[in-house]
Amino acid sequence: MTEAMRAHLRRSLLASYSDLVGRLTRRLGSSDLAAEALHETYLRLEQPGNIGEVANPESYLFRAAVNTAANLRRTDSRYLSMAEIHALLEIPDEAPDPERIALARGEIDALKRVLAELPKRQSVVFSEIIFQNTPYPVLAERFGVSTRTIYKDVEAALAHCARRLGKKSFFKMERRQLSGKQKETGS
Repeated sequence: MTEAMRAHLRRSLLASYSDLVGRLTRRLGSSDLAAEALHETYLRLEQPGNIGEVANPESYLFRAAVNTAANLRRTDSRYLSMAEIHALLEIPDEAPDPERIALARGEIDALKRVLAELPKRQSVVFSEIIFQNTPYPVLAERFGVSTRTIYKDVEAALAHCARRLGKKSFFKMERRQLSGKQKETGS
């Protein structure tokens, strides 16, 4: 009886298709959505499942198509509109391109080679001050030298790196006070 009811509903849908599309278009406000909802309803009638006795096939099909249209709208609302897609495409990609990444890696490798040429203390002092922002007095205490010696090590390392890498200056560093305190800026 279930397959017979399905066949009866399919025949009813085909027989009253234009009337159903008209009613659905008025109800939904879109002939495209009405046609799509009826198409989806027809396809669902092809799927296995238990359909009981239907007293009014046209009314059943109309309600099924309205429910299908609601499901289609819900699904469509999850997708971006064309305006949203175009807006997203206008956002500039700030990630470096492969060429820039390769160039940066090459520069880092060159810096590592140049740093390896420095005396051990100069290399460590340079790395800790530049990359870890370690205060001069902390390094002076660790190495048992004066803060001024640490400052001279950094200057020597910077000069060496600039010379070996073919640059006029390597880093533009704000000169720190030898006490390790940051300069106060007038705000």
